[in-house]
Amino acid sequence: GQANDANTEVNKAIEAMKTNPDNPALLAELQHKINKWSVIYNINSTVTRAMKDLMQGILQKI
Repeated sequence: GQANDANTEVNKAIEAMKTNPDNPALLAELQHKINKWSVIYNINSTVTRAMKDLMQGILQKI
């Protein structure tokens, strides 16, 4: 369904970031896909913030 598609898109964007972490376009696309995914899942702001912090932590380690 739409939720699975969004999840797949986010995972693809994360993989792209791993191979090219300095690309600002990929980062913008990843953020867009995470936002879209959040809307689809209706994640509340606390969980979204936790996810965002988690994602930023992952990206900083790459």
